[in-house]
Amino acid sequence: MAAKADSWYVRGQIRDGGYCVYCGLDLLSDVGLYWAFLQNDHVVPSRGDTVENHATACACCNSLKHFFVPPGFETMSRDELIAAIREYIVWKRAEKMAEFHERRRLCGRAPLDALPAPWAQDATLASVDQTLD
Repeated sequence: MAAKADSWYVRGQIRDGGYCVYCGLDLLSDVGLYWAFLQNDHVVPSRGDTVENHATACACCNSLKHFFVPPGFETMSRDELIAAIREYIVWKRAEKMAEFHERRRLCGRAPLDALPAPWAQDATLASVDQTLD
């Protein structure tokens, strides 16, 4: 069954243009990305299902964010919350990179810096930075 266009989460996805608000991934650029990675994040989990409390997120960012809420969130605007959460996700992603590189090594995979762009480790982040600027 298709989601109603007036549902809170579809309205949020329309507002966000189908991009992950945290990393800028275009979740509507490919049906596989849409089906496998598009998620609806509650910016502040305890605030419930509203358009204002919704953020379009990719599965990776939503997983890294988990239940994080920035200190002082009660007085922050939505844009300030998104920016603070984005900073947290960048930090968590960097924290997970050592584990990721070790897993690649254990599986006999080439280091990412040995691969041509766009598969290089920071190619995605560079494109995200350009998208978000």
